[in-house]
Amino acid sequence: MTARGPLHLVVELARHADTELVEQTLAIERECCPFYELGWEPDRRRLFVSVSQPEHAPALEAIAFALGLDAPAAHASAD
Repeated sequence: MTARGPLHLVVELARHADTELVEQTLAIERECCPFYELGWEPDRRRLFVSVSQPEHAPALEAIAFALGLDAPAAHASAD
């Protein structure tokens, strides 16, 4: 399951995802990028990432790209 909005992202990670690595990554991101609001439910394997300011939306898109998610239709080019 993936849910996306302009300022949030919810991703259900695969069963084979390394939960320890997820937790380590979140700890690093919390230190270096305080504009991210990060949550992790290991039992449900759900990762929550959000930003509170629209100017940080590109950083959220970078996370989505790193996770291999498609760009939301609202951001697609009209060409």
